[in-house]
Amino acid sequence: MVGPEERSDAWSEAHERIFFPIGVRFASGEASQGRIEGQALGPLGAYRVASDPSVVRRSRSAISTLDPEQFLVATPLRGHTVIEQEDRMSAFGTGDLSSWDSSRPFSVTHTEAFDLLLLVVPRTLLGPRRDVICRQTAGRIARGSALGALASPFFRRVWEALDAAGATASQEDLADGVIALVRALHTADADEAAPSRQLPGTALLSQIKAYLDQNLGDPRLGPESIARSHYISTRYLHKLFARDGVTVSDWIRFRRLEACRRDLRDPALTRETISEIARRWALANPAHFSRAFREAYGCTPSELRHAVGGV
Repeated sequence: MVGPEERSDAWSEAHERIFFPIGVRFASGEASQGRIEGQALGPLGAYRVASDPSVVRRSRSAISTLDPEQFLVATPLRGHTVIEQEDRMSAFGTGDLSSWDSSRPFSVTHTEAFDLLLLVVPRTLLGPRRDVICRQTAGRIARGSALGALASPFFRRVWEALDAAGATASQEDLADGVIALVRALHTADADEAAPSRQLPGTALLSQIKAYLDQNLGDPRLGPESIARSHYISTRYLHKLFARDGVTVSDWIRFRRLEACRRDLRDPALTRETISEIARRWALANPAHFSRAFREAYGCTPSELRHAVGGV
């Protein structure tokens, strides 16, 4: 019969095999057990983890051993959990959401038997604001909040769909929806402040971002033309984007790359060459486009098209 310490070791090894180097220990000296189920959702991982009370710790030495640079979002189906990362700590329960980053030490304490859904997102897919997003981990997004009420049921239904049918190439678009919602959860103010409490310029920044999405194909799009179209100075424009920890040019480049990635996966566009798609989104330099695409998504445009069955 396997003793309690051996069970903790086996549970820890299972986590390391599925996720990354991490220490896991059951809270009780009695024999305890756990279960992990996993599904792929495009470039994401979706997991259901159930266990008796336990403590999960990610140390600096474990990070130095291996860091896949992943962003993890959890919503419990049952049980309560305490998450700590850097100087942040919160407790969250059934239907709430929280997150942590594999690149920084963290501690996750499950104070009772639990069952939770865990979404694993490569940090590169968080976009140009990923550093800002990663500084908002270990917070509680309440199930009763506007975004929490949207995200928690959506993530549960995504898991149910995967569990029932498995992952298919057509679910790449669903993965995009998950990524967009993860970004939104870590963009809103923690207390979901009313518009009257938003920082000056918040509405204008949203308007500018919508303008950029409508004009990504214009090669003349740049800080000067954007500022001129909105009757503001380029200095103020840069200041608005600096709040999100990103430059105007970085934002435009990322949105153009996202548009290219979407088109490369679209079966209706398989007759278009990669160069034609890139030019449509004002990325005319093939070498620069391929290099930027690989840096953003970990593969070349041709590798992505091949992976989804293109030519």
